[in-house]
Amino acid sequence: MEPGTLAILLLLPFVAVFECAAWKEHRRVRQKGRSTYGLTYDPESNTTYIGTIADTAASYDPEDYDRKRPAPRTPMTRTTGPRTR
Repeated sequence: MEPGTLAILLLLPFVAVFECAAWKEHRRVRQKGRSTYGLTYDPESNTTYIGTIADTAASYDPEDYDRKRPAPRTPMTRTTGPRTR
């Protein structure tokens, strides 16, 4: 197999995924309008993630984050005690 053909076959899945994502984003913009993306804070897990921000909502400001405030206890949080099996 020629190197050019092999390169095209290797890149084809990535191009297809990119095109699919671009098409879905294009359809979303046409239906719902432009969105503002930014850090969204989840107080339940005390984490941030990238998502759409509503026009009426304030975006997350990293300067307001308080590291000294402990995260809320969740079932996924590790305990500091000894492990038991």
